[in-house]
Amino acid sequence: MENETIELTYERATLRRRIAAFLVDAFLSLLTGAIFLLLTFYLLSVSPFMKSIYQQRDDIQLNSHLYLKDDSNHIIQLKESISKDTALTIKEKNKKYDDALTYFFDSNLFFNENEGNEIYRNLKENAKGDDNNNLFNNDGIEIYDDSLHNDYYLSFYEDSYQKALSYMSWNNEYRNLNRQLLLIDTFSVLGTLLFPFLIFSYVIPLFNVRTRQTLGMMATKIALIDVNGLSVKWWKFTLRFLFFYVIELWGSLLSFFIPFIVSLTMAVLSKAHQSLSDYITNTYMVSIDNKSIYKDVFEYKLAQKNTTKRSFIQNDIYTPEDKKKDWKSFLDVEAGYQIRLMV
Repeated sequence: MENETIELTYERATLRRRIAAFLVDAFLSLLTGAIFLLLTFYLLSVSPFMKSIYQQRDDIQLNSHLYLKDDSNHIIQLKESISKDTALTIKEKNKKYDDALTYFFDSNLFFNENEGNEIYRNLKENAKGDDNNNLFNNDGIEIYDDSLHNDYYLSFYEDSYQKALSYMSWNNEYRNLNRQLLLIDTFSVLGTLLFPFLIFSYVIPLFNVRTRQTLGMMATKIALIDVNGLSVKWWKFTLRFLFFYVIELWGSLLSFFIPFIVSLTMAVLSKAHQSLSDYITNTYMVSIDNKSIYKDVFEYKLAQKNTTKRSFIQNDIYTPEDKKKDWKSFLDVEAGYQIRLMV
């Protein structure tokens, strides 16, 4: 007994509609992500756990004397405080730097016994002016007291301050606290931006069983169908999403947008106008202004009892000879129907 065939006609989605749908989804994802990000950072700021981490880090910074609190009670670097204080003379700036550096390099919080003092003493021994003369004596005291050398001393102290910050960053407790904060901030940003993307690009179309539409696709009236003209199965849609997310999205960010350019070129120039992810998964974007997409043959037969043929036709013009040449056949054994598809 010959299998019955069914025919449906779909018009391919134009590139303009596909871009418009993408922009709508991108805007909604970014807007929702920004709201989630602000909410996440607010919740973190009032979290006792985060407050404890910040307090521990603040205590270490203040105990180093390389940081201090400004008039607004915010912790800032000593260098920033000195540069903002226009009333200070160069000699006074040098004194503030030297006092803070002496305390820091003498602190057991950051160095073992005399290790810090030895480092600071070596820095002073190697400090020289433009005339290649030493700036400090053997006791680490400034040799010169004139305006020209004061600039040399200020340059020395500023360089030594940067070295001190580097030594401070290697403190185990301080480094662990900063690592925790970095990880929390990184996962907060990635999580709050990824979550809306998953919602708008995967979860919503996953529940749109027939059309696999995002909100942008709903607005532009386009849908995704399988190679057999029916709705895309959930597992195939998941594979398509993963390919798009890993290869086209992240791959583009890591390789100068090469996968994105390839995908766009395929969507514009290929005969079936498929993007890279559509080509790999054998799916198609179609216009559904006045059309329906069906989950399976039985659903179609229920809605169209008098229909006897089904085909998948793009909005390109085909001659009868082209149709004869381009037909591909699929046999739905379970339904007992022959599926003929033109791509």
